[in-house]
Amino acid sequence: MTENITLDKGLSGQDFTGNSKGGGYTVAVPSWDEESLVGSLSGTVSDINFVVTAGNLVITGNSAVFALNNSGTITNMNLDIKAGITEKSETEDCYFAGLVHENNGTIEGCTLQVELDASGDAVKDSFISALCAVNNGTVNDRTVTEGSFTNADTMDIAGIAAQNNARVVISNCVTHANIKQAPARHDWSINSAGKATVHTRPVSDC
Repeated sequence: MTENITLDKGLSGQDFTGNSKGGGYTVAVPSWDEESLVGSLSGTVSDINFVVTAGNLVITGNSAVFALNNSGTITNMNLDIKAGITEKSETEDCYFAGLVHENNGTIEGCTLQVELDASGDAVKDSFISALCAVNNGTVNDRTVTEGSFTNADTMDIAGIAAQNNARVVISNCVTHANIKQAPARHDWSINSAGKATVHTRPVSDC
C-alpha cells in the first residue's frame, strides 16, 4: 500500500494467497457486514491497520471481522473494531471473533482495540472472542488495548480464543479489555475468560 484507503463494503470474503505489506497505512471499513473481509488466508499480511465500524449486525453463523480461516501469517496488524452484534443461530453453536475465526497459522505482533456490545438468542451456545474463535496454530505478542470492552448476555466471552486446542501455542499476550457478561436468564451459566474459555494447552507469559 502507498496510501490510506476507505472501502464502502468489505472485500466480499475473497481468499488471499499472496504477500501484502501495508506499509503502516490504514484501511477503513465504515459499513462492515457479517462477511469476513478475507475468506481464507494462506499468504502473508503485515504492517497494516484496519478500522472497522458496524451497526447492529445479526450473526447467524461463524464469523470474524478480518478472516474466516488463517493458515498463513498475520504480523504487525492493528485492528480497531466498533460493533453491535446480535447472534441468532437455532441449529448450531455460533462463534464470532475479531481477527480470525479459525487460526491454523501464525498471528504475531498484533494489536486490537475492541468495542463490542453483543447479545445472543440463548437457543444454542455462542461465543465471542477478541482474537480468534478456534486456535490450532501460534499466537504470540498480541495486545488488546486499554479502553477495549466486550459486553454480552448469553454469549460467552474470551479475551484471546474461545477454544485453544492441543499442540498449539499462545504466549506473550496481554488483554486490557473490560469483559462483562450479564445474562437476563437466571438459568444461564456464565462462561467468560480473559484468555481462553476452553484450552487444552498451557497459555504462557500472558
